[in-house]
Amino acid sequence: MVEENSKGSLLRYLLPRYFVHGLLFSIFGLIIGIVLGVILLGLVVFAALIGLIIGFLILFLVLGAVNKFLMDSIWSIQVNDDWESLLVHGFALAIAFLVVSIPSFIIRLYAASLPTTIVLFIIYCFIDGYVAKAVGSYWIVSRAIGRTPIQLGFTGTLFVILITVLAGTGFAIGLLLLVWSLLGGLLPEFLLYLTGLSGLVTLLGIIILSLSKGEIQQED
Repeated sequence: MVEENSKGSLLRYLLPRYFVHGLLFSIFGLIIGIVLGVILLGLVVFAALIGLIIGFLILFLVLGAVNKFLMDSIWSIQVNDDWESLLVHGFALAIAFLVVSIPSFIIRLYAASLPTTIVLFIIYCFIDGYVAKAVGSYWIVSRAIGRTPIQLGFTGTLFVILITVLAGTGFAIGLLLLVWSLLGGLLPEFLLYLTGLSGLVTLLGIIILSLSKGEIQQED
C-alpha cells in the first residue's frame, strides 16, 4: 500500500514537469522555428550548399541550448554546454522528436480536425517533455570529471564509424559532382541537398567519435 502511494506521488510529481517541459519546448520551438526558417532560407539562397549546412548546424545548436536551459530550470539538472555536446544533443533531439511524431502525422492525415489537433497537442506535451528529458540526460555533467560521459561501446562506435564513412563518401562524391556542374554539367537540385546532408552527418559523426574518444582516454 505504501509502495502504491509512493508511485502515485511520484507520478503526480513527474507528470506536471513533463507537461511543462514539453509545452515550453513547443512554444520555444514555434518561435525559434519561424526565425530559423527565415535564416535558413536566406542562407540557402545566398550560400547554397554551405548555407544549408550552416542552417542545420544552427538549428541543432539552438535545440540543444533550449533543452539545456529547460533541463536546468525544470529539473535542476546540469547539462554540458560546450558547443560540440549541444550540437549532438540537438541532433539527437531532432531525430527523437521526428520519430515520436510519426503517429501524430498519421492521425492528422486521416482525422484532421480542430479537436484532434488540440488533443494531440496536449498528449504530445507529455511525450515531448519525456523525450526531451530522456535525451538530455545523456549529457549530464559528471561531477567527478566535469564533462559529459559518452560511452558508445564497441557496437555503437562501429556503427558511428560506418555511418560517418558512408556519409563522408557521399559528401566527397557530391562535391565532385558540384565541381562538375560548375564546369557546365547538370546537377539535380535534390543532389545538392543530399550533399549538404551528407556533410552534416559526417561532421556530427566526427564530433561524436571525438567526444567518445576523449571519454575513453579520461577513463584510462
